[in-house]
Amino acid sequence: MKMRTIAIGLLLLAASAVQLPAAETNASAPSAARRSATFPDEELCELLARAAQEESREMGIGVSFAVADESGDLLFFKRMDDALPVSVMLVPKKAWTAAKLRTATGNLTREVAPDGSLFGIHSSDARFVVIAGGFPLFRDGRCVGAIGVDGGTAEQDDAIGRRVLRVYEKILDERKDAAHGN
Repeated sequence: MKMRTIAIGLLLLAASAVQLPAAETNASAPSAARRSATFPDEELCELLARAAQEESREMGIGVSFAVADESGDLLFFKRMDDALPVSVMLVPKKAWTAAKLRTATGNLTREVAPDGSLFGIHSSDARFVVIAGGFPLFRDGRCVGAIGVDGGTAEQDDAIGRRVLRVYEKILDERKDAAHGN
């Protein structure tokens, strides 16, 4: 009995010395009230996906499209029937990277080169992607999310993403006008 008590005591002591990771509560996630006011809502995500789909069809390619919140967490995902299978993996990462770094992923190629200011960052986390097609979404000067587009060449993904950004800005302007009664 004495050995059992000592063994249990040692296990408890060892367990208290080991810091176990806290359960993921997403404590950094904004409150629902703040999120609904600043984050891309479902309607906006659908409209942005439609813009990406229209532009990609004009180019004759299929794409996958994602919207992430300002932390890079996935809010919305859509894959066109003829999108490349790899796009399913890349699109959320493009949005995540754009949200985390607050810049377009196509801008990162030079920055992650051996003489660049972000050299090695893409090897620090498997979610970092330095391929064109990820763009942050800003509202009133603050990053509120990001989009990811993948399925074409880097140039095509970039062009589709830029079209989506123009649509996003137009929608923001329309919503602002509607809120002010214009």
